Amino acid sequence: MTSTKFRLPPSLPYPITFLSTSVNPGQSVKRGTALLTYSFDFLIKQPELKKERRIGTWESTVDGIVESWLIKPGAKITKQDAEKNPVVTILEECAHPVQISGMCAVCGKDTTITDYIGSSDEYRASIRMTHDSTGPTVSFEEAKRIEKETAERLLNARKLSLIVDLDQTIIHATVDPTVGEWIAGGQLYEQRKAEREAKAAQRAEKQKQKEAQKAAQKAAKKPKFNSIVEESEESSDGSSEDSDSDEEDTEEGPVNPNWDALKDVAKFKLGPDGPPMPNGKQHEVLLGDGGCDYYIKPRFVLAHMSFS
Repeated sequence: MTSTKFRLPPSLPYPITFLSTSVNPGQSVKRGTALLTYSFDFLIKQPELKKERRIGTWESTVDGIVESWLIKPGAKITKQDAEKNPVVTILEECAHPVQISGMCAVCGKDTTITDYIGSSDEYRASIRMTHDSTGPTVSFEEAKRIEKETAERLLNARKLSLIVDLDQTIIHATVDPTVGEWIAGGQLYEQRKAEREAKAAQRAEKQKQKEAQKAAQKAAKKPKFNSIVEESEESSDGSSEDSDSDEEDTEEGPVNPNWDALKDVAKFKLGPDGPPMPNGKQHEVLLGDGGCDYYIKPRFVLAHMSFS
């Protein structure tokens, strides 16, 4: 059994005046049982503008036993008061403090069911514990308990908890797949550029060797007939070299203008951290191959800092 304090919902016509309770401490209540009665001013616009006093009731959203009332009849309650101060304590079987994919992790109840009251138990655990939309969620009270236990554990171990907000502070981070496409295009451009430069260097080396051979042949002072034959062979070799050069020097189109800014971007992949989907495939629709690529880039100031 769990003792839970409940606040009035924000949907009531505030400001309201608490008139009376409908159940006494120790009595059992069911979902939909009227807990209290209140009054409020209703504004009538026709035929003339005037206020009319009306009566309303607030129904229980859980099954349990009323332990105590935290307000007294005659109290005036504003919307801000209702958000801050609970009005009743109810002892219930399970408060559904931890939920995963629409199911209570404590009792196994389906918390997505909505009845005529218009609310479900999903709202009772609204704090996400992970960045994943299908990950576990906890209630405000459970989050406070976890935080308190963590603080006590750190104090007993004489340690501190360091929380660093990295994104947009010392690094830029994104999961936009367009960045990956730009990086792949830039890397392909650099690869082909290096291949062209290597081929150009090879052609230059071959040309240098041929010129050295020509100089050696002239220095040998061979017969005139052989010189004529060699000159014809050299001219044919030169024509083929020019044709090869024309084929090798084909330039590619311009590289992505963002490539210079992407050269220092690092990449890593994280798998899904939520529970398995009902069909056994984790986040297939959202993550495709079961992971998400993150792209990290140091901010300008950090990239140019010197640590000594």
